[in-house]
Amino acid sequence: MSEQDKTMTQRLTDVVTAADSLTQTVQNQIGQINSTVSAKMSEVDSAVTQANQDIDKAILELGNSHANQVISYYDRIQHSKASLAPEIDPQDETQTKWQKVPVTNKGYHIYPRPLALTKVHTINAYRSYPGYYESPEKYVNDWSVTYIEFIVANSEATSEQIDQEIAARNLTVHNVGSWSSCARVYDTNAIKIAGLHPYSQLFVRFKNYVVPDKRAEGVEPQNILEFGGNSYFSIDRVVNYPGIDA
Repeated sequence: MSEQDKTMTQRLTDVVTAADSLTQTVQNQIGQINSTVSAKMSEVDSAVTQANQDIDKAILELGNSHANQVISYYDRIQHSKASLAPEIDPQDETQTKWQKVPVTNKGYHIYPRPLALTKVHTINAYRSYPGYYESPEKYVNDWSVTYIEFIVANSEATSEQIDQEIAARNLTVHNVGSWSSCARVYDTNAIKIAGLHPYSQLFVRFKNYVVPDKRAEGVEPQNILEFGGNSYFSIDRVVNYPGIDA
């Protein structure tokens, strides 16, 4: 039957049927959307819960790693390049040999975890630029500045053994010292030399670098004992964090 042959009642019946069909289709789609949204919300809730658990765990692990400390204490006495009378490294006249930081009390021996995060707490670590005060022109005779370098190593270690371990581990030795003589905390390395007693303590050496004003001229650092100024330092403590990789 064509549309033209249908009565008004039949046409209205067709419209109602089509509307009912559309309504059912829309309701089915809404049901599917609600189901999908509900599933996604459940996934979001699970992800948020897991994220919160992961954050809590990370905070706890961070707190535990920082709370786990191996500490050695020093006496805050001021030491300098002059007072320690270090020996020149026979392989490099711009630096001294490693030597143990002098101590007068107890508590400086530690069993550090090698290659873990290690910090040196200083009362001061001072470097000067003696060539700055030359007249009439600065840095004509002395263009070096002496930095301080620390490392934690076996108490029985020699300077040569320490250098060998640094080279074998490809470690970066951190320079310490500031023109402002303030208390600061510095990074250092902790190493363990095979075959030696594990008792460890802090070692120091002095090393000359070219002052910034003269670096562009391509000059080389000078003899560590004759140039670079009388750098000095005072140590409060050394802290090794076994739970944190350096």
